[in-house]
Amino acid sequence: MIKKNAIAVMVIMLFMIVTGCNFNSSSTSGSKQLTGVWEVVALHEKQEATSIMAKIQSANFQRAYPIGGKVEFMSGNLVQMGGRSMTYDIPSAGKLRFLTGNGGTDGIVDFELKDGTMFWHFGEASVEFRRV
Repeated sequence: MIKKNAIAVMVIMLFMIVTGCNFNSSSTSGSKQLTGVWEVVALHEKQEATSIMAKIQSANFQRAYPIGGKVEFMSGNLVQMGGRSMTYDIPSAGKLRFLTGNGGTDGIVDFELKDGTMFWHFGEASVEFRRV
């Protein structure tokens, strides 16, 4: 009985070590790929805003991510955008999480990197960035 429990504990510990190493390596490599200054070059909306509410949301989106706006990812998982500095991490592939000063989540965005371009995907819109 004790031997079975010891084996089970060892298997669980090994699983935690392996998954922890994979998480840390993907988070670190993703952070290194992001490091630098990125500029907003385009906003892509899935459909044209026709209702008043959709037009308001579109205007807010354009204000939050103006063409030419910059985001800087720095070492130590620091990011600066829109006059705000915060930390970020990559909790899983394709997810970028922004953290508040006390470690809470400020927001999570789907992102992808390809050929020197970064995309942030929101429900009905995407932001396209190019490395400066």
